[in-house]
Amino acid sequence: MIRLNFVVEGKTEQAFIRDVIAPYLSEYSIFATARCVETGRKKSRIYRGGISKYEKVRRDIIRWISQEQSRNVFFTCMFDLYRLPDTFPGYSDAVKYSNPSQQASIIEDCLCKDIAHPRDRFIPYIQLYEFEALLFSSPKSIVSRFPSQSSIINQIIEINNQFDTPEHINLDNPPSKRLISLIPNYNKAKDGTSITSIIGIDTIRQECPHFNNWIKKLESLK
Repeated sequence: MIRLNFVVEGKTEQAFIRDVIAPYLSEYSIFATARCVETGRKKSRIYRGGISKYEKVRRDIIRWISQEQSRNVFFTCMFDLYRLPDTFPGYSDAVKYSNPSQQASIIEDCLCKDIAHPRDRFIPYIQLYEFEALLFSSPKSIVSRFPSQSSIINQIIEINNQFDTPEHINLDNPPSKRLISLIPNYNKAKDGTSITSIIGIDTIRQECPHFNNWIKKLESLK
């Protein structure tokens, strides 16, 4: 069996990997586990979650890779393009382009080169623009989580229609802020994973091509 370790930005992404992606990948005999990126240490205590500096991200990924030397163990990450620190490899080149998919791909390529681990054991992924973009893959699934606010479905559909894909929703108003403006009681950690579970991987892949390319790479590990 292949083991795949995810380094993620926060608790929401960790729950998403655990509850949605891991069960899906298990069908390919890939056992997935996720942990939040390490942000600091004090005495014997380790702090995780959130990204402040690339140096900390790099150190955490390399440390985990060095601890898992087996040939059947691989690594990936899930970090938001939105508010990604400009110290990430390739960031200065990526922002020259307007297409977010191109931006993310440049950063992913540079991140892979910077980690520079042999046997292609590291498969980086930068989420466009943030986790909540995936939820816009299915407006009806968002509403099913909040049945008392079913009237907002047309507004969600209208937002979707303004962009090529849910992954393009950002500009000055990222997906999470749009959701909160429509659903004030939206809870990122609790509701986000529940909604993606309702949507399902297949629908997300159909609507989010950059995400789909990532999942294809992970499936190929089998």
